[in-house]
Amino acid sequence: MQVIYQRYFHAFRGLPCDEAIVKEASEAAGKAVDVMDRQLAKTRFLTGAQFTLADICFMPYIEYLFASKAGEIIDSRKNAARWWNEISARPSWKAVAGK
Repeated sequence: MQVIYQRYFHAFRGLPCDEAIVKEASEAAGKAVDVMDRQLAKTRFLTGAQFTLADICFMPYIEYLFASKAGEIIDSRKNAARWWNEISARPSWKAVAGK
């Protein structure tokens, strides 16, 4: 969330972005996404073969990461990127995200 606060919400409010906070938060987020990526190497979705609430819960945060120009946190991890590309292409998400 610190990446999103600094790059998205601060910009929205006209506040400066502290890139030192972004760097530190990106590293921490990367560690969490590494855990997701290892799980997604074994399963199609976070908890197995079915799309569930577990997947849905992460979607707004990841959408904001991309809006914050920090999508590389997801895209740089093969399985997380595959998962995100699949779930964000769902018609229901496109409607919610206005795409």
